[in-house]
Amino acid sequence: KEDEYVELMEGRTVNCHDIQWAHADAGAGDAGAVWMPATGAIDKYNASTGATLKHLTLDHAVDINHVQLIDDDKTAILSGRSTNDIIKLDVSSGEVQWYLGGSDGEFDIYDLDGKKYPKGTIYWSGQHNAEFFGRVTNAKGKLVEEYGMFDNQYGVGSSSRVLVVQVDEDTMEANVVFERETGEYTPEYGDNDQLPSGNLLICYWLQDLDVAAERRAGDAGG
Repeated sequence: KEDEYVELMEGRTVNCHDIQWAHADAGAGDAGAVWMPATGAIDKYNASTGATLKHLTLDHAVDINHVQLIDDDKTAILSGRSTNDIIKLDVSSGEVQWYLGGSDGEFDIYDLDGKKYPKGTIYWSGQHNAEFFGRVTNAKGKLVEEYGMFDNQYGVGSSSRVLVVQVDEDTMEANVVFERETGEYTPEYGDNDQLPSGNLLICYWLQDLDVAAERRAGDAGG
C-alpha cells in the first residue's frame, strides 16, 4: 500500500518456482505464512522469520513446479512436471488422494471426441500451472471438480495446448472439456488462468512454430 519493497523470510533463500500466501496459521509476527513447492515436497514458511512451519514429502513426485492450496489450506493441488501428473494432497495427513495423468495416473481420461485414454496414459506432458478452477455441474448434471493447465506437450508434440479437465472422483474419470492448440511449441513455462468472465488468459514462451496447428487455432477463433 505504501509502494515499498518488503523482503520476506528475513532474506532466506529457498528453491522454488511458485509461491502462495497461506490461508491461516501465520506463525510469529504479522507477515503471515507462504507455501512453496520443492523437488518432491511442499513447504510452508513463516513469511516473517523464514522458519519452516510444515514440510510434506510425496511419493512418486518429482519436479513439482506449482502448488495451490484450497479449502482453507486443507487440500493442496500440485503439478508434477517431470511425471506429467496433477496430484491432490490431504495437507493434514500428508496422504495423496489421487494422481491425475502420467504413468501413475488413477483416472481414465476422455478427450473431446470421447476417445478413452486408460489410466497410466500420458495425455499431457510437462504441464505448467495446473490449478483447481472450481466445482461445476457437468453435462450429466453431476457436481465435479474442474482443473485447467497449460499443456507444454514437452518432448511429445509440436504444438503446446490449453486444457480444461473435469474430474469425477466417484467414477475415477476425467473428461477434457476444452482443448486448444496454440500453434506454437513451448517446452517450458506457460500459464492458463480463468478470468471471472469464464474466459481463459494464456501466456507462454515461443520456441518453434507449428504452422498447421497455428492455422487450425486461427480458424477456430484462437
